[in-house]
Amino acid sequence: MKKQPLVSLLINNYNYDMFLSEAIESSLNQTYSNIEVIVVDDGSTDSSAKIINSYQDKVIPVLKANGGQASAFNAGFAIAKGEIIIFLDSDDVLLPDIVEKTVLAFQENKDAVKVQYRLQVIDVNSQPTGEIVPLSSCKMPNGDLKPQIFKFGSYTWPPTSGNAFKASMLRQLLPMPEDVYRISADRYLNNLSVMFGAVVSLDEIGGFYRVHGKNNFRTSKINVNKLRRQLIGAARVHAKKRELARTLYSLDISYVESRDLLHVMNRIIVLKLDRQNYPLTDSLLNLCWQGLIVSLVYCDYHWSRKLVLASWFVLMFLLPNSMAENITNQIFYPNTRGGFTRKLLATMKKFA
Repeated sequence: MKKQPLVSLLINNYNYDMFLSEAIESSLNQTYSNIEVIVVDDGSTDSSAKIINSYQDKVIPVLKANGGQASAFNAGFAIAKGEIIIFLDSDDVLLPDIVEKTVLAFQENKDAVKVQYRLQVIDVNSQPTGEIVPLSSCKMPNGDLKPQIFKFGSYTWPPTSGNAFKASMLRQLLPMPEDVYRISADRYLNNLSVMFGAVVSLDEIGGFYRVHGKNNFRTSKINVNKLRRQLIGAARVHAKKRELARTLYSLDISYVESRDLLHVMNRIIVLKLDRQNYPLTDSLLNLCWQGLIVSLVYCDYHWSRKLVLASWFVLMFLLPNSMAENITNQIFYPNTRGGFTRKLLATMKKFA
């Protein structure tokens, strides 16, 4: 009989009292019994603390002053006793058997430091929107991803609630910088964990990812302020990645940041639309050239998607700001698309 390791479910919460109970219940009602549920409240001003306390000894409460998502991750992990750690956003929900499946995946893959799975997107009323993250068309990779990281700079990974980590690996990464990762702390963990071991991707839905008006990350159109904050966090991740590659593997991967497609795109958007407040030192021409090369040479996409991306990089350099913002919204935010754009992208998708 295989050992049943303790799994720590760390729920991080800030002013989500309307969703918190659902997240807690989904953690407590797992088919896998050897768990502990830690609920970190990051200084909520709503009734979250009352809800947490109502569970009494069923959960381990951590009530702290507001410090952001990274500080909540750090606080929860500091007291976690599990060999496997799942960070769950308090507006998300886990399916009842995902912990059991995650444990089995770790047991069958001794080199794994992370297990990931897809999430079904739901709305504020817990109704499915029909979307899955990562997209069903995006293949989630398995195995040693360092070669991919060293070539492309990143890989396909789900949001916070779609990941489980080995605690022994996390001890080499946590605590993470709290000032930089007040939001999007999962970027730090997902990008750096692969430097320590293999990844197992379960090509199935393991939970529900809620999109609603209070989400810190999901937006319906370009939000330059949020992108600007993410740029700093992404730059710090790449710096840490370079450090780990050098110290663990004696490799120089200083080129990798320029191959991280999403990071390059976000840099272009912020520099183009808000040059005065741009936090990094970049040239728009150089960034657009980098993006063009990455989209055509280093991206493992169908030619139709490569063509859309390559065209976007050229247009972001040539177009005035207002037109650049409009075309970016239409390509990357479906709700803003006009009829022509929808038909064009749908036609190209048929050939993908």
